[in-house]
Amino acid sequence: MFIAYERKEALKFIGLIIGFLFLATFLICLEADPAEANDDVSQVEIINCCWLACRGGPGMEFDVVNYVKKGQFVEVMDEQGDWLKTSKGFIYDYYTEPSNGDEKAIKNQELYWLARLVEAEAGSQPFEGKVAVANVVLNRLKSNWFPDSVKGVIFQYVNGVPQFSPVANGSIYREPTKDSIKAAKEALKGRLVISNKVLYFYNPVLVGSNNWIRTRDIEKRIGGHVFAA
Repeated sequence: MFIAYERKEALKFIGLIIGFLFLATFLICLEADPAEANDDVSQVEIINCCWLACRGGPGMEFDVVNYVKKGQFVEVMDEQGDWLKTSKGFIYDYYTEPSNGDEKAIKNQELYWLARLVEAEAGSQPFEGKVAVANVVLNRLKSNWFPDSVKGVIFQYVNGVPQFSPVANGSIYREPTKDSIKAAKEALKGRLVISNKVLYFYNPVLVGSNNWIRTRDIEKRIGGHVFAA
């Protein structure tokens, strides 16, 4: 009787240990980094917004079927133009960043800042003027006189003064419209509406008559902006 009781208690103890091990394994899986959960699955991280609407199809005309928050990872099953078909629904590619830090991640960061500068500097300008502003940033990127990244060019300071006024007044953080995103994308793909010599633009209404920038050679006027080399 005593031996049987000890055996029963021993089995209960073993059962508790096994149960504890299963529970610990389950919790570890829950805490694992989603980006590392499956290296064979293409994943993207949600960036650029706090909550992103996932739609039933590749377009703004489709109904919202889900939401994902900033920092969350989702699995990508297919790409359709600028839209990604994910496990949560279709999301706009602009709001994502690949989880593996590849070349596309760098391009997404370039688009992120370029679209914001276009919006802040040329939100009310014609589409060609938006592309031209993006061209100026990319022209500077190729010049030895300016930083070697899109973000570096946009946030460059000279003698304590930012080179672009939206950096000074905070409008660089304004959410870009679809047109501004499109203009930035076209510029990144190589569309030029001004020559690659143009490194400056300004609004003649806002710039004083004795400002140094008026000494630059004017190449083109688009909307309210003057583009100069």
